[in-house]
Amino acid sequence: MSPYVFLLALVSCTCAVKLTEEMKDKIKGFVESGFPCMNTAGFTMGVITLEDPTNNFTFVTGKRNREENIDVDESTLFGIGSTSKALTTIVANKVLIERGVTWDTPIKEFYPDLLFKDQQRSDEVTFRDLFGHRTCLNRADSIWTSGTEGFTLDFLLEKIQHLEEMCPFRSRFVYNNLMYAIGGRIVSILAGKSWSELVREHIFEPLDMDQSQTTYEESMARGNILVGYTEFEGELVRRNSDVNADLLIDLVRPAGSIHSTSNDMIKYLHYLLQDPDNQFDNLFWEDGFPLNMWMSVVKSSIKNKLPINTTSSDYTLSWIINQYQGEEFLFHGGDTFTTSTFITISRDRGYGIICSSTGSSQARTANQLYSWYVQDLLAGREPWLNETTICTFPEPWVNSTQVYASGYDSSPSYSADNSSDLADYAATYTHPFFGDLNITYDGEEGLTYIYNRFNCVLHRHKSYDKKFQCTGFAPHVSTDPKVVRDYRTIEIEFTKDGLKTNIMEYGEEYTFTRSNAAKPVTITGLLVILVTLWHVIV
Repeated sequence: MSPYVFLLALVSCTCAVKLTEEMKDKIKGFVESGFPCMNTAGFTMGVITLEDPTNNFTFVTGKRNREENIDVDESTLFGIGSTSKALTTIVANKVLIERGVTWDTPIKEFYPDLLFKDQQRSDEVTFRDLFGHRTCLNRADSIWTSGTEGFTLDFLLEKIQHLEEMCPFRSRFVYNNLMYAIGGRIVSILAGKSWSELVREHIFEPLDMDQSQTTYEESMARGNILVGYTEFEGELVRRNSDVNADLLIDLVRPAGSIHSTSNDMIKYLHYLLQDPDNQFDNLFWEDGFPLNMWMSVVKSSIKNKLPINTTSSDYTLSWIINQYQGEEFLFHGGDTFTTSTFITISRDRGYGIICSSTGSSQARTANQLYSWYVQDLLAGREPWLNETTICTFPEPWVNSTQVYASGYDSSPSYSADNSSDLADYAATYTHPFFGDLNITYDGEEGLTYIYNRFNCVLHRHKSYDKKFQCTGFAPHVSTDPKVVRDYRTIEIEFTKDGLKTNIMEYGEEYTFTRSNAAKPVTITGLLVILVTLWHVIV
């Protein structure tokens, strides 16, 4: 048996910890000192120990709506993002046991309609592959983050057979939200109930998590939910409320749509620590899938310059196995368009921590620093961070420019171009998985890229006239494209039959075929036609 499985199977041990009143005061003081520096709008935290679960700690601060001056309270709903995946895994495990299916049973045996582009995946893929990020298919999140019309989980099940691979099957860890969406949908088909019904039946109701909701839509109906903000020139700016981005997470709900409160999440963490249903014994397997990467919000290039020792080794089913200061723990983060959430669990020491922040690019960093501080306290160590360095971080250890990106700066290799010859590229381009992508032309701005709700003006490469680039602008994030400085770069290269593009996905490239629609006639093209006709007549 892997040492990881042995450690995680422990319910309590001689090193179990208690949360003292002094610790609570220190945590509260640390967060209150750091919160104004992190430029986040709202924050919630929960800490629980198995040794004394009734003596837990919850803390909230900030505003859930800055314009209306409404405070965050203990009933305010935060989107927990991809930390929802662990709940999906728990539900799946219960359903699979009920149906007599194992994590390693090929899905084809009971759901033959799941097809991939290659025969091997179609024949062999299992729930362990889907939930362990082992399919090695491209992430392709743009199909849902762009708000594809008519997108449903059944639509995804049909389209997934057209998605290209990033690497050979089971050869690498490739994080993929779509696989959780597909897996969650197949589990609901097996159970004859919706994913939301299963989460409520197996988790929310037994644990009395009466404030939690399975989707953003449910959360809006319940009320007391965070308003989304983004950061622009150091200030928090409200996201565009005309097109609600957070509704998009509901499209892939098993991957990340749950909303909860710190009080409810404390109940969930207590359940995980108790593990009454042997969830961890059932969900972990020997020799977890290697990450071969350091999972943290702090750049790996500066990791060794901080006074800490932290690494990530394996990814199991919805959890990352991390080490911090020589101790092993489970971790997962989750982002929505509004919030960033971190969950940390130490089965060895018997504690759980949840942090959720909203409002800026530093929200994830804030959650990481708060979590590290609490971990140090619970381990009986003097925290390396304090009420001063929380605001100067990463200094004095590292220059801050080495950690925080300054936003998108247009590549000097590309420049604006509205040449009339670009009109020939204006057309609809099609991909069997992503659908249609439109390139339009006008005489002032040149070419514009439009994929569902994403759009941006293309800049032409100075040396390669068929290559273009732009920064993706999503109108559901802001009505002002200047505000969106952290959106991924779109790269395009026109080909004889269409174009190649990454569609805002890191390290991915897709080939789109130009439709058979007639190309727009340019002045140059019109002259060619007239000259040709003249020669024919003469």
